[in-house]
Amino acid sequence: MQNHQKKTIGILALLLVLNIATQAQIPGYQGLRFIAKYNCGINHPGLFGRPGRLPAVFHIASLEYTVSRQWAIGINYGFMFYNDAPAPKTLFASNESYNKINRSDFKGKYLQHTTSIYGKYYIKRRGFIAPVGPYVIAGLYYQYSRNIFYSPPETQYTLGTRPMQQNNIIAHHMGIHFGMGRNFVVLNRMVIDLGFTLNLTAPNPAIVAESGFGGSQRVAYNDLILRNLFQLHLGLGVLAF
Repeated sequence: MQNHQKKTIGILALLLVLNIATQAQIPGYQGLRFIAKYNCGINHPGLFGRPGRLPAVFHIASLEYTVSRQWAIGINYGFMFYNDAPAPKTLFASNESYNKINRSDFKGKYLQHTTSIYGKYYIKRRGFIAPVGPYVIAGLYYQYSRNIFYSPPETQYTLGTRPMQQNNIIAHHMGIHFGMGRNFVVLNRMVIDLGFTLNLTAPNPAIVAESGFGGSQRVAYNDLILRNLFQLHLGLGVLAF
């Protein structure tokens, strides 16, 4: 009976030691916690009814640090530059005016710069430890956006006697973003990241209009926001240390 009790106690002690060792395991993949990564985000304007033939491409650089077996924190910076004809309502406020125009007589440039901080939670699954496996992400971001609409000189487009030259809408705004994805590690150092993000802008942004066609600032701002509302992304990074 005593031998049986000793064996039982020994097994329990071994299990306890193993559990403590597991909990004390260094976070990160093979002890590597720091990731430097480039993400390529894609969003087609037509997905939310925006003019545009080709997908908009977002270039995003991020630095990420694994703080525990399931959590990582990070910062990133991204930008997008896109050319296409603008939506008529961003040029003229009245139906009578924008129904008369030929969209092809105008050109549009869309520029966005975004910085964010975020937390990433890795879903607990057998055999996975941060930064490997499926995750959910949430964070705060600041975005500088700019629309530039103009009529090229060769079109000589006019409304009445006033030539249409250039209209700039600039917006500074904050927001929150959510997303899901999955990290894969190959060759023990390279990280491949697949996922999506949803960017939700806070209300009451700071909007500046420079010159203008008389179009609605709010319509132009909404046009900016919808171009960055949703992104699919593919990332490539390296486990640095």
